[in-house]
Amino acid sequence: MAQTAPSPAEPGTSVRRALAALRLVAEQGGANVTEVALQLGVHKSTASRLMATLAEERFLEREPGGHRYCLGSDALCLAGSAPTWATLSRAVRPALQALAETTRTTINLAVVSGNQVMHVDQADDPRSKVKINWVGKLAPAHCTSVGKILLAFSTPDVRDRILAQPLASYTPNTVTDVRRLREELGRVRSTGIAHSMGEYEVGLNGVAAPIRRTDGSTIAALCASGLPSSLGERNLRKVESAVRSTADRISHRLGA
Repeated sequence: MAQTAPSPAEPGTSVRRALAALRLVAEQGGANVTEVALQLGVHKSTASRLMATLAEERFLEREPGGHRYCLGSDALCLAGSAPTWATLSRAVRPALQALAETTRTTINLAVVSGNQVMHVDQADDPRSKVKINWVGKLAPAHCTSVGKILLAFSTPDVRDRILAQPLASYTPNTVTDVRRLREELGRVRSTGIAHSMGEYEVGLNGVAAPIRRTDGSTIAALCASGLPSSLGERNLRKVESAVRSTADRISHRLGA
């Protein structure tokens, strides 16, 4: 008995499936073929071909050493052209989590918010017994490592506006002299690394690097922070290198 040929797919079905898969990966920070097949209600082979095609077009990419997919460079470039960090932070979450575990520190993403900086995402070292959620919290720009990165690589008018405000002293290490701070920001621009060693909170150190997009502008700062025992003179250079490397990889995915 002759088999009946399958009916052609409804026009637009493949596009809708591709968009649904991208949305799923963005919302969850990653997904494998099985998860996509279940969510889309399709066979695993169909989901596998769909994910492979999206990966070929660089809208998805495989996470290193795994079977999960995360957003690819082309998808991130589109999002990065008009930064929506709620989406982008989920897309880079695996990198943030890996950095937290490697450095045994807390990892934060931060952006400029008025005259301050706002933390938009965070990854914690699972071995840490002290966890403070910074997401959604504002912090001063002049005495935090993320703030110094964002100040150093901001436009002159934004930098002048923020530095024109009174610089509050939070600890004995806080730099409130504008001339000294401008000199430090010049060094940050040269090295691409900023530090805050007990300047905002006594006993809390931070190391940050810039995240850039296609046009080279800095849209966020990536920071590792921790107590002197996890982020001190002994391992400062090692943490600096890891933070810089991760920030560069994220920037590359954004087209920088």
